Amino acid sequence: MRYECVQIKPQCDDISKFTNLIIVFMALLLNQTNYFFGINFSFADLICIILLLKILISKKALIPVAPTLFFLLTSILVIFTAVFYVPNKLEFSPNLIEVMSNYIKLFATFIYFIVGNNLARLNCTRKIIKWFSIGALILGVIAFVFTVFKIKLFSNLLYDSGIRFKGLMGDPNYFSILQICAIAYFININNIKSSLRYVFIFFLLISILVSGSKTGVITLIMYFLVLKPIDNLFNIKIKYKTIILSIFIIIFLILIIPYLSYKIDRMLIYASERIPALNRISVIFTDFNTAVSGSGSGRDLTWSIALKMIELSPLIGIGVGTYTGLSNQYWNVNTVAHNTYLQLSVEWGLPLVMIFFFYVFIIIGKVSFIQDKRTEQNIILRDMIFAFLIGSLAISLNNARMFWMFLGALVYEINSVSIGENEKV
Repeated sequence: MRYECVQIKPQCDDISKFTNLIIVFMALLLNQTNYFFGINFSFADLICIILLLKILISKKALIPVAPTLFFLLTSILVIFTAVFYVPNKLEFSPNLIEVMSNYIKLFATFIYFIVGNNLARLNCTRKIIKWFSIGALILGVIAFVFTVFKIKLFSNLLYDSGIRFKGLMGDPNYFSILQICAIAYFININNIKSSLRYVFIFFLLISILVSGSKTGVITLIMYFLVLKPIDNLFNIKIKYKTIILSIFIIIFLILIIPYLSYKIDRMLIYASERIPALNRISVIFTDFNTAVSGSGSGRDLTWSIALKMIELSPLIGIGVGTYTGLSNQYWNVNTVAHNTYLQLSVEWGLPLVMIFFFYVFIIIGKVSFIQDKRTEQNIILRDMIFAFLIGSLAISLNNARMFWMFLGALVYEINSVSIGENEKV
């Protein structure tokens, strides 16, 4: 006999009103993080713990085996290297409180991954990305209004050094990446009027510009000029005429780049006179080397130090809580890499980092090239993760809450059984 076996996903609205409410609050608060007593804290952390406890108490928690085993292996490795390997081989005595503090950050990312994975199972991912994006949009409108009308209210909270808009985040660069994630939502969501879509994206773009984030602008350019055009080329639903037109537009843009560069340069000079934060962004188009090493960035130095630290222990890394201490002892530089890939390579070692990012890119590839995985929600999650991956080239986002939560959600969506799959009995 043959029976129709349909996997029915639970609906997020079916769970309690209280749970739905705290999910909305957590999504909104993903736009907030600040340093309290030296700890990078978000009120979303408290709600994430509450959600985890509710999932565990309900005995409906889903713990993915492979990611959990990878996390346990990473935990053992980073603690062992920090506590035993570094003192004996590199002659540096780490502060154990610093080691545990940094491990707690690593553990928190795994919690966000698990919560994201389980909320996807409860079909709540759409609600999270929707309300996160609404929160980002509200901050985008505030950035526009406060900048245009030169409002100084809450300037200490909303601005960095009184110039760069950072919203409720501790870092303008991090803020700009979150705004790009919200752009990914409003670009890909279908049930929205085109006029509203463009208005929302306008406010988000302005907020990125007034953040003065070079990282944000470069990530934005990569998103619009690399990911989306390539995505359209591989999307079989796109008409051939659209593909041909896109190719001609790209060729045309390449041909007029010299003229565009001149015009953009002039516009930025004019705008920078009115919005000081744009001075940092204009350097991207006039002197890219200065954009990397100057204007307070100094990334060329931190990247070179990171490469040297990888050479100290390429296979098993140096563990957590030892980075700044070792870099200060060996090279008198008391800072991290400002690059997620380099920082994780230093701390975890090259083998684990390569395995992890290979896994992430496999997940992204499945969404991009396997047609039945290209759902609207999966595309949004993929685009948001892409923004973090590009932004990670210039800032340390290894503890970014949203990245881990949305990665957990996307992992579940990719690996879940298709609805309506037939089963022979």
